Amino acid sequence: MNGIIDSESGAVVQVRSDPSIAERLSVGQVYKHRGGMVVLSGVTFSVRAGQIVALLGPSGSGKTTIGEIITGILPPDSGTISIDGRDVTQVPAHLRRIPLAPQDWELFPHLTALENVAFGLKVAGVNRSDRRRRSIALLEEVGLAHKLAALPHQLSGGQQQRVCFARALAVPSQYVIVDEPFANVDQDTRTDLRRVLADVADRGRGVLFITHDRLDALQLADEVVCLVGGRVAMNGTPQEVYSSPASLDVALLTGDAFLLPVPAPSTGGFWNVGAASPEGPYAVLARPEWLMPAPSPQESLWNATITAQVYQGDGYAVEFETRGWRGRLNSVQPCAIGATLSISARPEVTLRHVTRDGLAP
Repeated sequence: MNGIIDSESGAVVQVRSDPSIAERLSVGQVYKHRGGMVVLSGVTFSVRAGQIVALLGPSGSGKTTIGEIITGILPPDSGTISIDGRDVTQVPAHLRRIPLAPQDWELFPHLTALENVAFGLKVAGVNRSDRRRRSIALLEEVGLAHKLAALPHQLSGGQQQRVCFARALAVPSQYVIVDEPFANVDQDTRTDLRRVLADVADRGRGVLFITHDRLDALQLADEVVCLVGGRVAMNGTPQEVYSSPASLDVALLTGDAFLLPVPAPSTGGFWNVGAASPEGPYAVLARPEWLMPAPSPQESLWNATITAQVYQGDGYAVEFETRGWRGRLNSVQPCAIGATLSISARPEVTLRHVTRDGLAP
């Protein structure tokens, strides 16, 4: 869903659904080195207007660096940043007008919450009454209507983060970047801020959502870009990156995952897990919810020994070991520690072999 930003109010005043409109923020083959270390290596992805893209990665994967390069705070060593087809790689940050809500807040200490949110609107030339109205509305959306006059030192960490979030959203722009916006807020506030971010996209703005939290990424984003070691390991819908991860790294980034041994691959050329010889053993990727106790010994893929279990309300998280490999599954019934358990895959799941380069199709 695409829209046009009103330069005075910051609101989207027109929403367009023409699929031929190619409005997007694009990152193309971006490289960045720091202190002789490769931080980003050929990073490429795009954010369409009206879309939420989650940049998901562990600490140190280069996520924040990407946000700073897109906004113009940092230059790339090579590669391009373009907005709606226009190369802005050499354009100064203040002319790109891509707001960033950083994870360390960076509020102006001498300004109130209301004045902090209104700052970007003032720079954009929005008149005083309109920027006050817009700023109050945003602080209400993030649950801080009662803190308009508070200075940053009078706010908790979570409240400062919400002010920073509102300040970024206030700036008139087609795209916005939020870096770990839910890191210091409670669950109720997280739910509210997710709703605000979804509304922002529904009104036509493209949102780049930088996070290390897989649940936030999977539940909120239209597309997930998985960043591992400064490289894009996979990008796709939340369903694709979770159900069909391109590698073990992606699987571990998006959920609980592990490898289990199998006697032989269905085709040749498979990665030998844990040994130097290409003769085996071979492995498949599994998640706890993909496995179940086998209905009968004949339908068993693994005979395992139960090593631990934890009650979790709707059943038990059961840990097991088979041939020296460890895994987990969910069980409605308790299992005796030390007992043997026959395990199979759920009928709707196809387990895939691990290859040298990732997972076999």
